[in-house]
Amino acid sequence: MKKVMAFGSFDVLHKGHYFLLDTAQKQGELTIIVALDSTIEKLKGNKPHYTQTKRVKHLQSKYPNVTVVLGREKDKMYWVKKVKPDLFVLGYDQSAFVSKLKTYAKSHECKIDVLSSYKAYKYKSSKVKNSFWRMLRYKLFRR
Repeated sequence: MKKVMAFGSFDVLHKGHYFLLDTAQKQGELTIIVALDSTIEKLKGNKPHYTQTKRVKHLQSKYPNVTVVLGREKDKMYWVKKVKPDLFVLGYDQSAFVSKLKTYAKSHECKIDVLSSYKAYKYKSSKVKNSFWRMLRYKLFRR
């Protein structure tokens, strides 16, 4: 069976994430790499809403037949070298560590599938989080 790998923060799961992960899972045996809190802070400039442990547990509950692991601080390619995937499935807007994946893919007969967006005007993490916080503020201060 083909080994497939997907990466992400997966902080507030939304339909765009499910589109990515469902598509990846259909391709073969899926391993999901969840970004560390510290990695998200470095890349995005802010802390994730949910801790890395909660994000892993949430994905494990949604995808019980999939391997879900935390990324590594020092060796970002650790899981890639260990699992040796045949296919990377990436979101349309993923950019972190993609150059490393391309280098690996060239030298290891591995393919990269960059998916098109799933209603990015509505289901992009930053938009989902912003609408969540707007709704919460509205409920709290509506009195």
